[in-house]
Amino acid sequence: MSRFSFILCLAWLSLASAACESKLYTTGNAGDMRFRPSIDPIDAIYASPGDVLSIKGKNLSSKVSLSINDEITPLTITDSENASLTLPEGGDSDLYRLNFKIQDQTLQSFSLAKATALGNLPVIPVGLEYICDNLIFKDQSGGIVRGGAKCGSLAMAPCSSDGEIDCRANPSYKAASTADAARKIMSGESLAGVSGTAPLKPADCIADGEGGCVVDGLSFKAAKLSLYAAADIRSSVRIGGVLGSLANCSTDGEIGCRVVGPSFSAASLSGASAKILTGQSIGGIGGSAALVPSPCAVDNATNCVASSAFPAVVKANVTAGLIKAGTIIAGVNGAYPSPP
Repeated sequence: MSRFSFILCLAWLSLASAACESKLYTTGNAGDMRFRPSIDPIDAIYASPGDVLSIKGKNLSSKVSLSINDEITPLTITDSENASLTLPEGGDSDLYRLNFKIQDQTLQSFSLAKATALGNLPVIPVGLEYICDNLIFKDQSGGIVRGGAKCGSLAMAPCSSDGEIDCRANPSYKAASTADAARKIMSGESLAGVSGTAPLKPADCIADGEGGCVVDGLSFKAAKLSLYAAADIRSSVRIGGVLGSLANCSTDGEIGCRVVGPSFSAASLSGASAKILTGQSIGGIGGSAALVPSPCAVDNATNCVASSAFPAVVKANVTAGLIKAGTIIAGVNGAYPSPP
């Protein structure tokens, strides 16, 4: 090969290498995703400060960065499939939180418990499937375990539509229990992908006697029909759809009518008869009270009202022998002889 051809070959290789290097980190389209670096999860659950960890992956290069507990940490790239790192000394955290990135995009993240702080791990008596895989804790038997649920941003995208599943709940789309949810959701509506079966709220009542509506307690209240009838409501008045038939009283002794003064008033039956003169009636009650006698107007009258002109006398004191002859007192003719 001539020197010129060799130089051309080197130039072509350089250009091809640059093109490859550029394509390796391009993430703008699906066709380039096969060149994107990836990091394999590690099996270790805990490690000690200063330990060297071997990292496996694909398309690894110096473009891949590493942070541990938010601190930039050197990552040694051996080749496109192998790398290594050294866990730092110190730090207050009981966990190592490793985050691998390229161009500000997370490739992989996982946690390791710090071997020197295993005693600080909490005991969580819950199945692994309910705990995120970025948490390390002790199970009921005291074993060091990692959660089994994929909760990280790499595991699944955040939920972005109602009823979506296999996504990560977030402040805008929270997890909702679908058990018995239908009865809690209004009919015709859906939430969390569940169609509601709860009956719709009826409209507010707008007319007297209306049913199937909501009484607001302001303009309308509910009335129990069994507690009243037409006879309990004034005539021409409608309440709860019932037209009243209670008319004004118009005759003495009438019942089931509205007593309106001053022509009529209610009369108590108790003891009423003794208060009414014999031969009279009030409120349909016949009187039994004695009539008032007339004033006495003739001598020896009875059942009349005595007066100064016709005073009452004791009958036992009115005898003929006590009355002058020719004189009549209370119907008694005197027999006492007149003096000579």
